[in-house]
Amino acid sequence: IEILKINKVDKINFIIIVENYFTCHFTKVWNHLEVNREILMQNYFSHFRQELRNIFNKIMLILSMSDLTDEELSPLAEPITNFFKSTEDLDHDNWNYALMFFEKKIQIFNHDQIKSIIELTIDDRIHRSGVEVLENICLAAYTNAGFVLNDNYFLERLISGLTTPCKGCKRVHNIIYLYAPFIISNLKGKELIEQKAIEYLELKFDVDFYERGIYLNILTKEKYPKLFNEYVSYANKCCSLDDIKEVAGKWTIQNYSGFNCMCCLSYLNVDFSHESIQTIANKSDYYNWLINFNTYDYSNFNIKWLSQLCPEYIKIRLYSNIILKAKVSKELKNNYNKELAEFFYKYLF
Repeated sequence: IEILKINKVDKINFIIIVENYFTCHFTKVWNHLEVNREILMQNYFSHFRQELRNIFNKIMLILSMSDLTDEELSPLAEPITNFFKSTEDLDHDNWNYALMFFEKKIQIFNHDQIKSIIELTIDDRIHRSGVEVLENICLAAYTNAGFVLNDNYFLERLISGLTTPCKGCKRVHNIIYLYAPFIISNLKGKELIEQKAIEYLELKFDVDFYERGIYLNILTKEKYPKLFNEYVSYANKCCSLDDIKEVAGKWTIQNYSGFNCMCCLSYLNVDFSHESIQTIANKSDYYNWLINFNTYDYSNFNIKWLSQLCPEYIKIRLYSNIILKAKVSKELKNNYNKELAEFFYKYLF
């Protein structure tokens, strides 16, 4: 099902029912929102509150797939925002369903409402349960609503929430989410996020965090050569002969660290002929292929690697390899394999 069509007559009633669901969760006391006490009287894990969370998921799914226009959905913007501000009943699963809706319809919310939704992903009251979808919400806000964050005080508060321990579990959930608001930040905000990222990496070289910064084009090897050299050193240490293994005729990666390093170094457009990279090629025949795929001796090449262990950066460069093309064609004629055939027609044919 790609779209849920709702009759015009039913649309009004449906919007009223959904609005009632959200407004029943809170009461307004002057300018302050309070959670409905009747809900709080129930245990968090009670059937009643679990059912409320399930209904929330269903509503978000229907809203994300319905043919309701932005104009028809606009009356729900304030009740939904107030619901997020007041509720204590959102878990990771609820945020994933909410994301389905935000990715399609975040443009119905105004600037301040989007700011509230973004900040509430890291609300300690709900154990920062929305932090995992924060980056996707920011992307949707920027793409669909043209949202740009010019409030640097708000961004500093958001960064503080992403980099300081949660009040519930006394730990930082995942520092990698520091990058999440980068896309919606103004120039000064982007510089602040980059500065915080470098401060963290200089204190502790976190490989996953560094790679994420590279793929988001926040960090570069030219601007931060010291960090790049540390990454190359890590790549030399983590790559080994045992990183791949053949089990029951199928090759699998046992340790993705080296594979990820090769992909990231390729993304950085690193010269693979450099001595520091060639030392990795000497660790195994597989790494020799990943690094020297253009000059590799394909006479004894394990063809299964193509469909089972080949990274994207090699796939897109194989078309002009006549020797490999002939070798794979011959193999398919003698011993047809569906996976290899699909690879051949997509990347070599």
